[in-house]
Amino acid sequence: MRALMADTVDALREQLVRRAAPALARRHSGEKLRRGNDSLEGGGDRAGEASVADVATSRADGAEPGHLHTSAVRVSQDADPTFLDIRERLFVRGDAAARTAWGRELMELTELGYGRQADHHLEQVLGLPEYRYHETRGADRPVAPFEGLSAELAGRPGVHAPEPSRMVYLSPVAKALNLTPDDVVYDIGSGLGKAGLFFGGFTPAKRVVGLEIEPAYAMFADRRARELGLSHVSFANRDALEADISDGTAFYFYNPFGSTPDRDAVGMLADRFAELGSAKDIQIAVKGKPLQTRLDETGVFSAETVLEDPAVWKVFRSHQDPS
Repeated sequence: MRALMADTVDALREQLVRRAAPALARRHSGEKLRRGNDSLEGGGDRAGEASVADVATSRADGAEPGHLHTSAVRVSQDADPTFLDIRERLFVRGDAAARTAWGRELMELTELGYGRQADHHLEQVLGLPEYRYHETRGADRPVAPFEGLSAELAGRPGVHAPEPSRMVYLSPVAKALNLTPDDVVYDIGSGLGKAGLFFGGFTPAKRVVGLEIEPAYAMFADRRARELGLSHVSFANRDALEADISDGTAFYFYNPFGSTPDRDAVGMLADRFAELGSAKDIQIAVKGKPLQTRLDETGVFSAETVLEDPAVWKVFRSHQDPS
């Protein structure tokens, strides 16, 4: 059984590498990445306890591992067959070990300089539309920038189409947050759900909640979570400055909004985080100097720079005095 699970991960890894750049494929050819294999073959928490079929059956019966309900998964038919196969193995069959290993492979691919390939793989597997305008100035981006997505989701006047997170951001942030099964993650300004689905699908977080002000985006993302069977992931059409976030332990802020002369939204959010951080340990991953500066000014948090290029990301942490 242990060998079967290892074979599953090896097959997914081969598909991932085969679709990346030829140089990367050569680098990995014939090589087993020790981290993934050690966790599966060396007797990790679940290694050797159940076959892929056993895991899928337990989840269909309503068991908790991986937060998956296989009956909820509906695989779209227009994606690349390779990615449909990966999606079925990771989500329909509910192989938690393979999913964790595949997430690690995505992050390694990113660290090797193939972030765009990693983004493409992730979006295909999660069933998200492709976004091609990361390098384009905001004013020059089209109204409907997502490949294959209805222009109606471009939003209302004054609401800009969201720029989804990239693996070049998600990878270092995920490593810095080092999420555990006790963590509740809030994605502030979650857009179409890429970051929230990543944290929900490829980290051990107990719960992931996306807060999005635009109803169409929140509805789209929540539907993707349901179709992937991620029952512990949800997206709500809520204002982050008004929603109850008191159960959160980790927060992700990809600069979705700023302050205006009429409303100091960034300052209000910083005050909310400071109040929460004064009561318990929390972590906040932030891109965007305005919120970074305001969090620094509260005196509640220590800050760690986890990425400097292509953008500055910092993780702010509050620490309670054990006495």
